[in-house]
Amino acid sequence: MPMIFNSHSHIHRFESAAVFGIIALEILHIFDEFIINGTKHFQNGPLLDLILQFGIGLMLGLRYFPILAIFEQENTYENRLANIICYGLASIYLYCEIIFKLQSDINCRLDERKKSMIKEILTKFHQMGINFIDYLGTNRTSQLNDTYQNTQVWFNHQIEQHLINSTYDDQNEVENDLNRLNYSLELNRQSIVYNTLRYAPYYYFIVFLAVRLTVMFLNTFRNTIQHKNLLYKSSPRWKYVRYNLLKSSTNEISTNPNDYSHLFRFLNYLIYFFKKNIYSIRPYFRYSKLIVCIYTSALTLIYYFTFWIQDHTYVLTKKLLLFLNLILCALADLSKDLCYNLNLNHINRDIKYICLLTAFITCIQLFFGLKHYQTQMCNAYRGIFHDIPTAKQISSITIVSKSMHYPGRFMVIFFARLDYSPYGRGLEMYDSSYASYVSFFHIEKNQRHPVLNVFIDIIRQRLIDIRKLKSKLTIEKIRRTYEQDKFTQIQRFRWALAYTLIRNEQLRRYRKHRLPSHKIPQSKTLEKIFDKIGLTQTLTRKY
Repeated sequence: MPMIFNSHSHIHRFESAAVFGIIALEILHIFDEFIINGTKHFQNGPLLDLILQFGIGLMLGLRYFPILAIFEQENTYENRLANIICYGLASIYLYCEIIFKLQSDINCRLDERKKSMIKEILTKFHQMGINFIDYLGTNRTSQLNDTYQNTQVWFNHQIEQHLINSTYDDQNEVENDLNRLNYSLELNRQSIVYNTLRYAPYYYFIVFLAVRLTVMFLNTFRNTIQHKNLLYKSSPRWKYVRYNLLKSSTNEISTNPNDYSHLFRFLNYLIYFFKKNIYSIRPYFRYSKLIVCIYTSALTLIYYFTFWIQDHTYVLTKKLLLFLNLILCALADLSKDLCYNLNLNHINRDIKYICLLTAFITCIQLFFGLKHYQTQMCNAYRGIFHDIPTAKQISSITIVSKSMHYPGRFMVIFFARLDYSPYGRGLEMYDSSYASYVSFFHIEKNQRHPVLNVFIDIIRQRLIDIRKLKSKLTIEKIRRTYEQDKFTQIQRFRWALAYTLIRNEQLRRYRKHRLPSHKIPQSKTLEKIFDKIGLTQTLTRKY
């Protein structure tokens, strides 16, 4: 499975994990359809069916690939318009998906599988002599609403009469059909709660993505209107690591148990036990995006298959027992009624309990695998490698090539502990799943080492400060050079003017500050005329 995103990134890792969970559920729905109703689909030949499956898987990936790509693009001020459009369209798409999914789950007419199941069960009852449709008549809706209790009493009476003269296996089959019919109609509180819990992961993932994209859309739109660029300036990537690695002893917080209240001492003890033995929170460690996505898909797989086995336990158990009965009857001269003497209700109940216990144990193994991964990674940061080969024992080409993907069998065969290989110490690198895990582990160690990243972050910040200082000095130097050149030009002009006036004394009277002081005497005739008129005019000489 090739990676279409930065698998070592920590940005939007939970959003990407939600997208992977939705894709895993969609693929599992296809698996459910082809396992239960395989005879209806595998009729065109294996090659055409295989091509069809690849096409369906590709379409499912293309449906949610834009959502995954949105979280990979940079949320900068320059890309604000493109981000607003992407966030808005993705939110509308997800809300429409939620509405259509709710309508599909609530309206039984849209679910062809439930419809075919109801028809199958009613046909089976009709063959047994319980004709439910003929009893209701032509106007079935009003008849059922008016005489609901009478119809239920009649139906229960017919079932009891039929079960009196039936075999033990037929009784179990009728009871199982009634339970399936009850769940298919979804008319009681138990079935509603059951179906709500069954589809809870899908609704959780898609609602989480829709709300997250809506919040991102509103924040980007608000920042665009207010012309603010402050929120786009994110803090350094390793700010939390830098703080915890470089902080002084004066900033350490006291963890004395006597500081806590006695009322919460037991709760504090549980929290301390959880952090010490189950999961310890370390400020300099974060799970990468690929690890979160894979373990989310694995937990979704376990959750879905638990409900899938709960739904199809009776059918699968009966088919398996009939198959074993045929084998035993063929190998040994045993009775043909061997499997009919078994209590299928007890077997189904035991299988359900075993399924729930297996799911619980597998989830615990997944969490222990996460904790072991954290412990191994933190030890690898210090140069300590336990239960994992060092990078010197593996070629660089193998590490780079196998770290780009994970085998899909981790999500298919329930390999909950990916950090162990069933082949043993000598042959563990021949296991493709374990080899991919080790390769990804070493790439993760090299790219996300906290001390290395803090050092790189300090150097990067220092380079940014130097560039800012150089830019500031360059601007000041340019301004100072401009002022100096301007002053030099003025001084040169003044010296040239002084030299010109010294060599040409007749030009001094043409200076602007000398012109008003040089009055030229005017004609006495004109002066007398102006005195008689009552005007006093002094005419300047025109040169």
